Amino acid sequence: MKPEDLNRIPFTLLIPGCPITFMEHKRCVVHIARKSAEAMNEFMGRVLPVNVDRVIAGAILADVGKLLEYEIGLDGQARQSERGEALRHPFTGVAIALECGVPDEVCHIIAAHAAEGDQVKRTTEAYVVHHADFMAYLPFKNPKNVKKAGG
Repeated sequence: MKPEDLNRIPFTLLIPGCPITFMEHKRCVVHIARKSAEAMNEFMGRVLPVNVDRVIAGAILADVGKLLEYEIGLDGQARQSERGEALRHPFTGVAIALECGVPDEVCHIIAAHAAEGDQVKRTTEAYVVHHADFMAYLPFKNPKNVKKAGG
């Protein structure tokens, strides 16, 4: 996969014909997560402080494993790679991040942002990214929510 592919591949393979690209989803999740962390600090930071920089880093890197989970087929379309069938992106994402020296607190966000994270005790920052990610994913599961092209 090449960097320019991120602006055309779907952000998920779980939604047939997904109309939103990887980068559109990524930008949306980062903005939702940052604004949510800031609001939490404003109203609850006295007892539940949120590290906004960690939230931003985690939101940016949460889907990095999709670079190994996806591949571009001969037809030019994104599909799940053989590795992706065995290891979903939270696992490969943590492997990439650790290899690059990403701090454990951010690796925890990568690991815990998807459903796999339901099995661990998430940090506050991981909860913020998890919910931001699902806010930008779950509405697509109901086709009635999605505006048709040109409509």
